[in-house]
Amino acid sequence: MNLERGAKMKVYVATFHGDLERVDMHPMVNSTLEGLLKDIVEETGWGTEIREEWDDEEDFISYSSPDPEDDKVEIWEIDGENKTAQIVSGFWGWHWRAPNGNYNLQMILPGHTKTLYQLAMGS
Repeated sequence: MNLERGAKMKVYVATFHGDLERVDMHPMVNSTLEGLLKDIVEETGWGTEIREEWDDEEDFISYSSPDPEDDKVEIWEIDGENKTAQIVSGFWGWHWRAPNGNYNLQMILPGHTKTLYQLAMGS
């Protein structure tokens, strides 16, 4: 990356909380939100379809995800030029509250139309 001296840029940082801290999920960083979401999928497999056969007639489909009860992921946009930081996306399980109660920030992974929380809950 070729940056001029003193140039400022945005970066996106994902932090992992709840049970994810116990499995040693370290913060992840990328220069774009889309890139960070792809990195998260590569690292965790979240959003991957899991198909289980229940009987000959019906399959049960679920998706790999964080624990919808205990886990929290926050994705921060750090803007060096404006010297600001704000949460722009994330995953908030039942025990967590989204910033300002804004659950519209629940992350949607590449290739999906539902939020990761909706995928985790099977809705």
